[in-house]
Amino acid sequence: MSKIIILLLSIIVFSYAKTITITADEWCPYNCEAKSENKGYMIEIAKNIFEKEGYELVYIVSKSWEDAIKQTRDGKFNAVIGALKSEVPDFIFPRQTQGTSSDSFFVKKNSTWHYDGVESLNQVTLGCIKDYGYGKDIDAYVLKNINDIKKVQCISGNRALYQNAKKLLYNAIDTMIEDPNVLEYNFRLKGTNIPFKMVGYTNAEDIYIAFSPHNHNSKKYAEILSKGMLELRKSGELKKILDEYGLKDWQ
Repeated sequence: MSKIIILLLSIIVFSYAKTITITADEWCPYNCEAKSENKGYMIEIAKNIFEKEGYELVYIVSKSWEDAIKQTRDGKFNAVIGALKSEVPDFIFPRQTQGTSSDSFFVKKNSTWHYDGVESLNQVTLGCIKDYGYGKDIDAYVLKNINDIKKVQCISGNRALYQNAKKLLYNAIDTMIEDPNVLEYNFRLKGTNIPFKMVGYTNAEDIYIAFSPHNHNSKKYAEILSKGMLELRKSGELKKILDEYGLKDWQ
């Protein structure tokens, strides 16, 4: 094998090794459209941190959260964006969080129902997104009633939020569970106010960029991200990124 071929192969291998691929379904403002100017604050965090270390960050929107998890677990992608530890316990997590998420229950403004613990969900039809984690108790309720459409209706895909909102507006479901930041940001992008009211919420949980359990570099990537988060916060860069999305630091 000639020296030129060896050199070319080395360049290709090096370039591949210095690329990090991350994926998720759209969950703006955490991660948004890949071709938009504002790709989501988690994407900007990851891009800022990894590019300083010489990596190219490639962000690809998945057709669903379920698909993003499966393909990353299988090693097609390096990481998923916006994961709870309960959703992917086998993944590699950084020591520093990339945010928090508190899911809330939304109803039409003329509704008299309010969330008062899991038992209160028996009074309504709940709209949710397939394979999203909503906390231990609600996840157990969804799993138990997943085949009863009078109690639970979970859908998937990048239009899931808007589909649930439409179903709520037209009384196909009685309440939908969603992160308030996501609902507010998406309706603001459309130039309209949220046509629902919030009637209860779950405890806030840490969310992460979580790395594939089948990539030998995952622990290294997680450590780079952890150190980078500390530097971004200390330098004020994190605040600048969050300000672009109208968000506050979660710590």
